[in-house]
Amino acid sequence: MNNKFFVFLLIVSIFLIQPFYLHSEVTKDVSSEDTKSPDLLRPKIVSFQPLSGFTAGKGYKGTEVLISGSNFALAAKRNTVTFGRKIARVIEATKDSILVRVPYGAKTNRIRVKTPAGRVVSQNKFEIMGKPVILSFSPSEAAIGDEVTITGFNFADANIQSSAEKKRASNILDKGFLKVKFGNLKAEVTSATENEIKAIVPDGALNGKIKVITPAGTTRSQKEFVVNESPGKEAVSINVGDSVTETLDSTDNSFYGIFYDVYKFEGKALQTLTIKMSSNDFDTYLYLISPDDAVLAQDDDSGGGTDSQITITLPEDGTYSIYANSAFEGAEGSYELSVIEPSASLLGAISGTLSLQPYITLSEEEPNDSLQTAQQVNSPPVNIFGSASSSDPGYTVSDTQDKVQDIYSMTVDGAIEITLESSSQDADFDLFLLGRYGHIISKSEARGNGLKESLVYQPLSPRQVFIGIKAFSGSGNYILTVDRPKSTTSLPNGGLKGVKENFVPGEFVVKFRKQYSKTGFMKKPEIGSFKMAGPATDGLALLKLDDAAKVLQSKNKAAASGKRFKSQNISNEDLKTLTIETLKKLRKSPEVEMADLNYIRKAYSTTPDDKYYSLQWDFSTMNLPQAWDLIKGNDNVIVAVIDTGIASKHLDLQGRLVQGYDFISDQQNALDGDGIDPNPEDPGDDSNHKKSSFHGTHVAGTIGAATNNGTGVAGVTWKGKIMPLRVLGAWGGTDFDTLNACLYAAGLPNSSGTTPSKKATVINMSLGGAGYSQVFQDRINEILKQGVTIVAAAGNENTDTLSYPASYSGVISVGAIDASLKRAPYSNYGPNITIVAPGGNTSADVNNDGYQDGVLSTLSDDSGKFFYGFYQGTSMASPHVAGVVALIQAALLDKGLALLTPAEVENIVTSTAMDLGTTGKDNTYGYGLVDAQRCVEKAIESIRSSSPAISVSAEKLNFENKNNQLTFSVTNSGGGILTVNSIEADASWLVVEPSTGTVPEKGELIVTVSVDSTGLADGAYSAAITISSNGGNATIDVSMHVGKAFQRDIGPIYLVVVDKDTLKTIKSAETDLDKNLSYEITSLLEGDYFVIAGTDRNNDGFICDDGEACGAYPTLTDPQLVSVKANQDTQNISFEVIEQFSILSSGLLKQKPKAVEKGFRIQSLRK
Repeated sequence: MNNKFFVFLLIVSIFLIQPFYLHSEVTKDVSSEDTKSPDLLRPKIVSFQPLSGFTAGKGYKGTEVLISGSNFALAAKRNTVTFGRKIARVIEATKDSILVRVPYGAKTNRIRVKTPAGRVVSQNKFEIMGKPVILSFSPSEAAIGDEVTITGFNFADANIQSSAEKKRASNILDKGFLKVKFGNLKAEVTSATENEIKAIVPDGALNGKIKVITPAGTTRSQKEFVVNESPGKEAVSINVGDSVTETLDSTDNSFYGIFYDVYKFEGKALQTLTIKMSSNDFDTYLYLISPDDAVLAQDDDSGGGTDSQITITLPEDGTYSIYANSAFEGAEGSYELSVIEPSASLLGAISGTLSLQPYITLSEEEPNDSLQTAQQVNSPPVNIFGSASSSDPGYTVSDTQDKVQDIYSMTVDGAIEITLESSSQDADFDLFLLGRYGHIISKSEARGNGLKESLVYQPLSPRQVFIGIKAFSGSGNYILTVDRPKSTTSLPNGGLKGVKENFVPGEFVVKFRKQYSKTGFMKKPEIGSFKMAGPATDGLALLKLDDAAKVLQSKNKAAASGKRFKSQNISNEDLKTLTIETLKKLRKSPEVEMADLNYIRKAYSTTPDDKYYSLQWDFSTMNLPQAWDLIKGNDNVIVAVIDTGIASKHLDLQGRLVQGYDFISDQQNALDGDGIDPNPEDPGDDSNHKKSSFHGTHVAGTIGAATNNGTGVAGVTWKGKIMPLRVLGAWGGTDFDTLNACLYAAGLPNSSGTTPSKKATVINMSLGGAGYSQVFQDRINEILKQGVTIVAAAGNENTDTLSYPASYSGVISVGAIDASLKRAPYSNYGPNITIVAPGGNTSADVNNDGYQDGVLSTLSDDSGKFFYGFYQGTSMASPHVAGVVALIQAALLDKGLALLTPAEVENIVTSTAMDLGTTGKDNTYGYGLVDAQRCVEKAIESIRSSSPAISVSAEKLNFENKNNQLTFSVTNSGGGILTVNSIEADASWLVVEPSTGTVPEKGELIVTVSVDSTGLADGAYSAAITISSNGGNATIDVSMHVGKAFQRDIGPIYLVVVDKDTLKTIKSAETDLDKNLSYEITSLLEGDYFVIAGTDRNNDGFICDDGEACGAYPTLTDPQLVSVKANQDTQNISFEVIEQFSILSSGLLKQKPKAVEKGFRIQSLRK
C-alpha cells in the first residue's frame, strides 16, 4: 500500500473516532437517544433571540440569549458557543435550542455553535448594544406624578414579567433590567422600547439630571429636568407678638402626605424670639427658615406633649419663614401659632475674662552663627532673649555682603509675624528671614539705634526658615518675638502668597492669547517695558523687564532730589519686589492668557531614575531624598508586611523579597484552596476574582520597590528585604491569624510550626479594626522584647475611636496627611496617634501634576497583570514610617552598631517629627510628620557606649504662669553606673534638690528646681544649672520673670455663644487687651450653651478656622456646657485662648457638622 495513502486513512480514522472518545468521557451527561445514533447530524441555527421580547439579533453583554435551531447536543457542556472570538457560557440546551450568556468583551459578530457533529455559523450578526444615550426628554418641566417621555437609543425593553426572569435576563440581577432615576430617586417606568421610555416623576424629586441605567451602563441627560412645585397656599404674614389659630387639612400644602402652613415675619439681627405651635388634635412640628432659605431650627416636642417650640436669637435682619407642620402623614386638626419676644426678665447673661497662651521664653544658645549651628525654635508664640555685636563672627547671606551674627531655625506652618526690639542705644540691629539654603526671603533694616524691626511671612506650605539677627553697628541685648499676625488679610494672596523665593528677578514666563500680537505688547506704559529674553515656543515666551532701573527710580524717594539709579546698583530684593508687582499686572492684562515667575528649580541631592518617581510627592514631603544622602538601606534589615500577601512576580519587587508565609486558616477566606501554607502569594481578595485590591503588594512597594532601576517607582528603602505574611483574605483577617504572623516575624513559636531563618526588624500592619484584646497586647509585649519595632495604620474611619492593633501599647500608630500637609479627610485621630505620614487624597490634585494625590506604588490585578496605581489611606501612610524605621536601623548596622530597641526607635521618630499641629503632641498629628532625614541623622548620633553617659530631659526651664517649681530628669544613656557628683545653680534665687546621686543603666534621677523671687525687682532673670558626673557634664538654662510678664496682643478676640444641638452661633461679643480681655454676652434665653472665643485674622467672619487662636470653656479639648438662668449673670466663665494650626482634633470642634466645618460664625459684628 502506498505510504501516503496509509497516512491519509489513519488521519481520517482518528477524526471519525474522536467524537466517541469525547462521549465516553461524559456519558453521564448524554441521553440514551444521543448515544444510540452513530451518525450525528450537523447543528443548524435558525434564529437567536434575547429573552423577554427584546429586538431579535440584539442584546447586552452579560445577558442571556436563546439560540433556536436543530441538532444541538443535549448536554450543555458539549455545545461550544462563541460570539466572535469570545466563548459564551452555555446554561442549558435541548436538541432545538441553546440558552447562553453573552460573554463580557464580546463585540458585534456572528454566533458560532460547535457540537461533536460539526459546527455552524449564523447568517446574521448578533449586535452588542452599547451604553444608553439620552437625546431629549419632554416636557422639560413637570410636577411630581406627571409622565415624562425620554428619547434616545440603546434603551432596554421594560416588559419583563417576573423577578425570576429579570435575574436570568440581566447582569444586574434582581435590580431590574432598566432603571430611570430623577437625581437619586427611582422612577416608575410605564413603558419602554429601545428608543423611548415613559416614566413618572417620583415623589421628592428635585431639579437635576435624569439617569437611564441598563446592563451596558448609565447615562445622564445633558440638560437638567425642572420639577414644578405643586400649587399650594401662599405664605401668611404674622407679626412678632401675634398669635393665630388655624387648621391643617387636605386643602393645605402637603409634602409626602404631611400637611403644613407657611408664615412669614420680619426679624432683626440679635432679636430673641420664642415660636410655639400648640394643638390638641395632632403632634406639631416647627421649622424656622432664614432669609437665605436655610433651616435655622426645627422642633417637635420642646413645647411639651404634642406642642413644639423654637427659641432663637436671629442672626440677621430679613424676612423669615415658619413652616407649621403636622408630625405625621394625614394628621388634621386645629392649632395655635405664636411668635413672642421674651421680656428682659426671662433673659440671662454670661461674663468672664479670657487669658492668652503666654510666650514661650527662650535664651540664646551659642554658637548659633551658621545655618548648621542655628538654634532650633518651637512654633509661635515665642520670645527669645539674646545679644549680638557687630564684631561677632557670623554667616554671610547668599548673594549678598550681609553678615548675620545670630541664626534661629523654625518650621513655619502658617502666617507669622517676627519682631526684633532692643532698648540699647549703642546697637543697630537688622532682621533677616532666610530660606532653607540661606538665601534672603525678606529683611527689615530700619536705620537707627533702638528701632523696632518687623516682618510678616506666610508660606505656601509648612517649611523650614532661618531668622537672622544682624548687628549693623555696636553691641547690645535684643528681644526676638515670633507670633501669629493680628491680621492676615494684608498678606499677599493667590499664587503670590509666600512666594517661592528662588526665581529670576525681572523675568516672566508668559503665554499670550492667540488673538493678540505679542510684538505690540513689548511696551505697555501701565505695566512696563519688556524685551524677549528667549525664543517663543508653542505660544510661550520668556519676557524680561527692560526698564527696571527707571521704574525703581520713580518709586524711590531719591528721585525727588534728582539722584539717578544705575542698573548695577539695584538691589536684588528691590528687583524681586518689582518683579512680583509686575507679575500681578501681567496677569490682569487682556493680552495675556497665563503668566508666572521664572522659577529656579533645584534637584534633591539624591534623585532616583525610576520612571514615575516624579509622581511620588510623598517622598519629598518627608525629606526622604536628604535621608538617602546618608543611608539607602541595608540588606540585613527585614520589614515584615502583614497584609493580603504579595504579587511576587512584579518587576519592581524582584530581589527585594525573602521567604514569607500564608497564615489564613479559613479556606473560604483564603481563596487559595487551603489553610495556612508557606506560600504568601496573593490570589486576590475578591471571591469573584474581578476587583481584588492587591493591597499588600502596594504596601510592599512603598517600603521597598526596586529603586534607581530606571523603571516603575522608588521605595522608601533602596536596600533591605521584605517578608510578605498573608493574613487578609476575602472577608478580612482574624486576630488569631494576625497574631501568629506577628509571632512568626519575630522568630517566636506560632501556628505554622516553623520560624524564619532570620527574624524581621520591623513589622508593618496596614490593617485594623475596633475591639481591644488583652491576648494581642500580651503577644505584642513579647514581640517588642525581641527587639522588633511594630508600625500600624491608625484607621480610615475619620473618628477618634480606637483602632487596633495601632492603639496597642508599644505600637507606632500612624495617621495620614494629604499633599497639603493637612490631616487626610478619612484619617483617624485622637490621643493614640503617634505620628503622621503621607497617605494621600485621591479626590484632590493639590500639586497640579495632572494626577490624583494618592500614594503611587506597585499593583497587580486578577488577570495577572502588573502595573502601578494610586491608593489612599492610613494603610499607605504606615509603610512610609516602617520604611523610615528600616533606614534608622540600617544606619546603625552600617556603622557596625547594634540595632536600637523599639522604644529607642519610637523616641527618634517622635522627637525629630515636623510639628504640624499645636506645639508638641496633639490629637490630630501626634508628634507631627515623620522626617526621614532627621530620623537618620539622630540615629547616627545615637552611638551607645558601655560606659555611663549623662542625658537630661530638658535643655531649659522657663518659670512662667506663676510656676515656682519644675522638675527634670537625669538619665544614664550608656552602661554601668552614672555617678552624679554635683548639681549646682549659679543664682541665689534658684534651689535644686538633690545635689548628688547615682543612676543605673537606663535609670533616672528626678531633680526638683524651685525659685524664690522674694525681694527681686521686676524684670527678666536668667541662670544656669550645671550637672557634673562620671559620664560627662550637662547644663540647663533657667529663665524667670518677676512682676507683670510680657503681655501678648493678638488683636480683637470674638466670643460666641453656640447652641448645644445645632452648634450655630446664638450671640457674639468682642474683647481685646484694652478691655483686659473681659467680656459680657447679654440677652440669652435660659438654657445650656457652649462658649467659644477666637480671632478672625483673615476677616472672613468666622473664628477658630485654621491659623487662628481659639479657646472654649473650660478647655478647647474638653468643652463643657454653660447653664444660663433667667434674670441672672453667669459669671467667671473664664478660659484660655491658644494658637491653632488645625481645629479637627479639638473636642467640640470635631463634632461640627459640615455646615459649620469652617469655624464658628461671628453674628452681626461684621457686615
